[in-house]
Amino acid sequence: MSPTAAPLWLVRKDELGPLLPTAVRFLSREGANPSLERGASTLAWLARRIDIFAERDVSAREEAEFVEGAGALLAAVLVDHVGLGAHVARDGVHRIRLGTHGFFDPFQAIETALASSSARSALVLEVARAEAEAAGSAGHGRVSRAFESVLADVRPDLAIDEHFEGRLWLSTLDGASDPESSPVEVDLARVIQLAEGQSDTSVENAVKKLVSMLPGGAQPGLDRDDAISRLLPRVVGPAFDLREALFARPLPNGARLCLTLAYDDRARFVRESELAPWTLDPDEAVRIALENLGKRSSRARFGRIETFDGPVIFARTGDGLDSARIVLPGLVDVLGGELGEPFVACVPHRDALFACRADAPLSMEAMMARVNDDHAKAPHRITDKPFLVDRAGLRPL
Repeated sequence: MSPTAAPLWLVRKDELGPLLPTAVRFLSREGANPSLERGASTLAWLARRIDIFAERDVSAREEAEFVEGAGALLAAVLVDHVGLGAHVARDGVHRIRLGTHGFFDPFQAIETALASSSARSALVLEVARAEAEAAGSAGHGRVSRAFESVLADVRPDLAIDEHFEGRLWLSTLDGASDPESSPVEVDLARVIQLAEGQSDTSVENAVKKLVSMLPGGAQPGLDRDDAISRLLPRVVGPAFDLREALFARPLPNGARLCLTLAYDDRARFVRESELAPWTLDPDEAVRIALENLGKRSSRARFGRIETFDGPVIFARTGDGLDSARIVLPGLVDVLGGELGEPFVACVPHRDALFACRADAPLSMEAMMARVNDDHAKAPHRITDKPFLVDRAGLRPL
């Protein structure tokens, strides 16, 4: 059977991707009639071929080829039947998406039918399972539909970028994390397993618990005192996407000063709208954040590289706050005695702070070479432009 001799309903299934030629080859190899009709007729024909094949003594390669071809044909039937679906693949794994949330493995369905005493009965059950996936009433479709609904209510700052079977990849809509950071991956497998036979309320509760564990979420009951104890400054670069939702103040060189709430294993950015419930005005919030960082900086560590006309000093505390220390008023007290005032400082990325004398061209050259290299490679870039630092604050060089 040539592609043009394949059933008309099949050759029009462009959404099948690489499964389409596989399904056509399978029909040809198994001697199907080109007039084979869609839906139940093809499923009945496929069930007979499975029963016949199951009785044969075949090699592992022949069985793999049969499963691949029969699975591709089953995928075509299901996508055609549901009306909203397509072939999807990730990391070499092939599935079909059914409806807006469902996923189905047609190859596993064929293997199940091959192991059954009645391929027809097995396929009927598999099709019913696929229909439930497409309707979002069972399996992946049910749980991912509930997850999407809960996410929209509880974490409107997050969006689902990608969905593949039991895994979701989330990104922020309002700049609650660096735009260059990796998406948050969520594994729904455990919830999907536990949801079998459970009520919709139970599924929703399980999903809510999962969503509550996502990084960056607001902590329930966060009061003024708790917020004050957790506030810290964070310097971000011009490319950081604020989406007009996060608290931010402009700094020289296009950088901006944001606020974060620090927890044991993570931190999240503070939204402008959160200050009012804590009865904090912007100036007070920044002052508190700087004071908190100052307390954390009592054990800040610095290294140095000697050049012909003076040292290049660099922070090496490694607590994710080194770049933020450039806005500390006390930084001049720490470095000014050795570097003079004003001195030059750079924060190429979140975990870096470099400084040298303003009147030392060789030190400056060595520092900027390192800054440019770090800025080009780092995942949390800020700026490769230098600042002049003195007791009045920061200004561009």
